Amino acid sequence: MKRTSITAQWTDAQRPIGRRLDIAPGKAGIRSLLASNRDAPCLGLDIVLPVRGVAGIWTPYGDRATLQKVVWKGRLAASPYWQGGLIAWVDASLRNRFALLTEPADAETEITWALDQAEASYRIHVEWVGPGKKPSRGIRFCVTDEFSHDLAGRLLDRVAPAPAVVDGVMASYEPSYCTWYAYHGALHQKEAEACARRARDLGFGAFILDDGWAYDGDQRVGASLGPWHRGNGDYQPSKRKFPDFGEHVALVKSMGLRYILWVAPFIVGRQTLAFRKLRKHLLPSWLDEGFMVSDPRSDAAIGHVVDALTGLLRAYPVDGFKVDYDYGLLGPGQTLRGLGAAYGEAARRIVESLRRINPAVEWNLLVTPFSREVTAAYRCVDVPFDPDSNRLFMANLAAVATRGALASDPALWRRDEPVDVVHRHLVPSLLIVPSVGAPIMDLPKTHLEAIRAWLGFYRRHQRILNHGTFRARWAAGDFQSFARRCQDRQVLAAFSRYPLEIDGSVESWVINAGHENALVLNLSRRLGLMVEDADGRRVRRTRALPAGLQSVDCTPGTVLRIGS
Repeated sequence: MKRTSITAQWTDAQRPIGRRLDIAPGKAGIRSLLASNRDAPCLGLDIVLPVRGVAGIWTPYGDRATLQKVVWKGRLAASPYWQGGLIAWVDASLRNRFALLTEPADAETEITWALDQAEASYRIHVEWVGPGKKPSRGIRFCVTDEFSHDLAGRLLDRVAPAPAVVDGVMASYEPSYCTWYAYHGALHQKEAEACARRARDLGFGAFILDDGWAYDGDQRVGASLGPWHRGNGDYQPSKRKFPDFGEHVALVKSMGLRYILWVAPFIVGRQTLAFRKLRKHLLPSWLDEGFMVSDPRSDAAIGHVVDALTGLLRAYPVDGFKVDYDYGLLGPGQTLRGLGAAYGEAARRIVESLRRINPAVEWNLLVTPFSREVTAAYRCVDVPFDPDSNRLFMANLAAVATRGALASDPALWRRDEPVDVVHRHLVPSLLIVPSVGAPIMDLPKTHLEAIRAWLGFYRRHQRILNHGTFRARWAAGDFQSFARRCQDRQVLAAFSRYPLEIDGSVESWVINAGHENALVLNLSRRLGLMVEDADGRRVRRTRALPAGLQSVDCTPGTVLRIGS
């Protein structure tokens, strides 16, 4: 017999607790299901979801392999240090069929699912990993038929409310240049300063000195990273690479750039003083890159991190930290250890210690439900040379980072690529926060001009691009456009010739960020059109377009200004 309703059953070590619950569709809005038996040592929740209408699975870090496929089985290891327990079964338009978010935000949970073909249903199991007696273990869930992105933010606001954000405090909307992709760990002081100077001249507002500043060795990333992080944990600048780090930081900041420094607080390299000091307080990691991880339950281990980073901030008053490798806390085989609550306390302690020195220090993290508690500065995951995947993560993670600044992964492309590729990388990021990692000291003039022009566009429209309502349109198996709207103005980025709806009641700037030399617009009424370049200079005279579908010739990188 095929299942026709959604049901749930609490379990302890796979044994049922209490009666089976009917959570079938019919009630709109977000509902909660909290465990009444909080002392269950192996608390779990079994859910049976009819597959009817399901065409894929959405998570903030999901990709096309799950978004448009009835996935037979899968696993999500959710934690506060990597990705939260947020998942939705969706239709082909990414509209919700069943969404859930585990709580509390600092819990580790394992969500598995398998397709029961005989019953035409998904069998979903949620298990809370770690010690029991949590104040509230359970899920928030929703069966409302709506776009998954719109729902995700509301779910998160119930479980992990984001802090109020004031510009300049805890997060920055400054476009950044990041050194990682162009140099990896082979950057020295004079090169870094020349790079920062060019970044300033191009219009960037922040300089991110990434991984490698504390290691004497020079390394570029090939097919594998190897034991590169064996030197992480002492947090002392390499004298070989940066003979005077204090002078270096002061010089970059004097250029008008925010200085953001890469750190990895929870990993300790095997060739450091910290490793010898903390050996008994370290755990193995699923990553084999020359390090172990600090046990967040250890006061000695976390005390070392607090002392090292506060000392670093006092000695070198940077504006913030790009925080990496917290996900190294996953055990061998990417197993969960029940360290979520301890990690949460450790992260709060580190951030609070730094903010006693500088209340506005940036703590830039990957987005999770928990990270919203300690920061408002977020970034996307690594996708070098891949503008389409970067765009996908921008769209999905913007649904989670509903308050604060979300930066794209630093855009990386080859210097011998056509300038159209630069447009494809940069334009989507304008509607998030732009970040570039391409080798700007070696790029051709056309690429540099494109970067300067798009950062100029970002500055001119920054109020809309940072604070307008964000919408990503999904159709035909991809995100076809991004939009930011603020009162009577909007900016749209189009990634294909899929028809773009234009509301004639607002002034619109439409950017061609696709491959083709035309865009298709669906105008709500007769409107005026002017074709501009990214600098705002008029390319063609104003003309009128009738209501309805219109194909407009425009090369990639062109801006269409549309209004009454």
